[in-house]
Amino acid sequence: MKKFILKCRSFDISPYNHDVHVIFTNDLRRAAKRLANELGEDVTERIVENMHAFTVYTDGHSDVHIFFELKPDIGTIVHEIYHAVDFVLRDVRIKPESNVTDEVWAYHLGDLTRKVVKFYHQVNSNKKFNTSNRAK
Repeated sequence: MKKFILKCRSFDISPYNHDVHVIFTNDLRRAAKRLANELGEDVTERIVENMHAFTVYTDGHSDVHIFFELKPDIGTIVHEIYHAVDFVLRDVRIKPESNVTDEVWAYHLGDLTRKVVKFYHQVNSNKKFNTSNRAK
């Protein structure tokens, strides 16, 4: 059995009192099972073969969990961060409307991406991203 790797970091989405928990792991199913109590449900049935990442949020809870394989490509990272920002802003009733809230969405997407990329580099000893498109 391979050594289980689970690296977690939490990021506050201010001023909305929501946290995004980012998890890098070498076993998505095992990580989801281990965090089932925090998630409030067993989400392992959502994990399909060749899945590289997924985002979990539950209405009525202010936490979002993003699970990544250890070395996701940059597109996968941004894709999952979008889901997290979407949940947080919709949960606090901020809807995407051009010329009104697009800067709020863009700010949080950029801010959280910077934080997750920094965490990625810490987990992966400053290794560069894979830029291939895995969604083929």
